[in-house]
Amino acid sequence: MENTVKKFYRIIILSMLLVFMSGCAKEPDGESITIHSKERCNIPFESRLKIAVASDFHRGNNSASQNGESVNYRDEIYFAFADEVKSGLNVVVLCGDNSNNGKISEHERLAEKLESMEAAGVTVLTIPGNHDIGGTTTADFERIYRDFGYDEAHSRDENSLSYTYMYDNVMFLMLDTDGYNDYSNGNISDETMQFAETRLSEAKDKGLTVLAFGHFPLITQNRIAVNNGDKMLALFEKYGVQLYVAGHMHNRNVNIEGGVTELVVERTSVYPFGYAEISLNENNDIMYNPRYVNVQGWMTENRPNDSISKKLNHQAELERVEQTKNTVEALCKGHNLNSKETEDCKEFYSLLRLCYSEGKVFSNKEMLQNHEGYKIFEKVSKGTNYERWFVNMFENCNDYTEFFTIPDGKIY
Repeated sequence: MENTVKKFYRIIILSMLLVFMSGCAKEPDGESITIHSKERCNIPFESRLKIAVASDFHRGNNSASQNGESVNYRDEIYFAFADEVKSGLNVVVLCGDNSNNGKISEHERLAEKLESMEAAGVTVLTIPGNHDIGGTTTADFERIYRDFGYDEAHSRDENSLSYTYMYDNVMFLMLDTDGYNDYSNGNISDETMQFAETRLSEAKDKGLTVLAFGHFPLITQNRIAVNNGDKMLALFEKYGVQLYVAGHMHNRNVNIEGGVTELVVERTSVYPFGYAEISLNENNDIMYNPRYVNVQGWMTENRPNDSISKKLNHQAELERVEQTKNTVEALCKGHNLNSKETEDCKEFYSLLRLCYSEGKVFSNKEMLQNHEGYKIFEKVSKGTNYERWFVNMFENCNDYTEFFTIPDGKIY
C-alpha cells in the first residue's frame, strides 16, 4: 500500500512539472530561453493584436459530479480566465461547447459573465459547438450571444450561425461547423461554403488578413473532423488563409496541410486550464503561445476561506489520475500482469494523457518511451480502441503545439 501511495504522488509531481517543462520561459533577469527542440522564442515580434482562444467550457450545473473535470469549480475557472484576459488582450474567441447540456439557462449564465470582458474593452466572439444546440435552438443561441459577435458581425450567413467580424484589417471568419446531431463529426453545408468563399474573395480583394475559427477540426484527427473539411481547406489554400483554430477534441494539437496550419485548442475548464494566445504584428505575421489560467492564484485571492482554494490544481490533478485507474485496469485484465507492472502502466497512461492534452508528447517523447509502463501499455492496448490512439501519439506529435510563428506563409 505504501508503494502505491508513493507512486500516486510521484505521478502528481511529474504531472505538475510537465506544465512548466516546455515552451518559452523567462529567466529572472528577463532573458528569453527555450526548452523545446527548436530555438524559436527569440524571434523579434511586436504584437499589434492579441487574441485569447478558449474552448469547451461546458458550463453547466456547478453541483454536477466532478468526474475528473473540476466541474464543482467551473465558475471559478471561468472567473479566473475572465480576469486574466481583461489585461493586454484585444479579442477573446470562444470556440464552442459553451454549455454542457445545451440548456438556455447555461448559455444565459455564461453570457452574463462575458459582459465583464466587454466592459473592460475586450471584444468577445463566439460560435456554437455540438453541445450548444439541443435544449437551445439556433435562434436562441443567436439571441443570447447577440452582443458577442452576432449583432456586431460584418456579414452573416443566412443558413447557419457563421459570420465574419472585422477588427482593423483582420477578418475573423467564424464558422458554424454544425455537428449538433453527431458528436463525432461536424459538417459545413454547401450554402455555408459559398458564404465563406464570398467573404474570402472579398478579403483577398481588399488585402485583409483572415483568421478562421470553428468548433470541429477540419483535418482528420483520431477520426474526428468536419466531414467535408477538405473542401474548406481547399478554400483556405485558394485564398491564402494561413490559420484555422478549433476545439472539440479537449486536447491541444497542431495539424498542417499544404499552407494551412490548424491549431486545436485544449479544453480550458480542465486541469491545467490551458488556452491559446495568438498575436499578430504589423506585417500580419502570426505567433502562437500556450497559456494557462492561474485558477489556484485566483481562488487564493478571491476565495480565501474556501477549503480547496489553496490546492485546486492539486485536487484537479488527483481527480485526473484517479480517472485513468479504471481504464488501465480494464485494459490489463487477462494479461497476467503483476501489481508492479499494472502500477507502471497506470503511471505511464496518466502521464501520456497529460502530455497529449497539453501538446507536450514531442518534448517529452524520450521520457515517455523510456518509461517502464510504455511497453506494457503498448501490449495491453493492442486490438483495442486505444491502440490507434497510442500509435498516433508518437507518430504524429510535433513541437508546434508548444510555440509557432507563421511569417511569410510558412510555419516555424
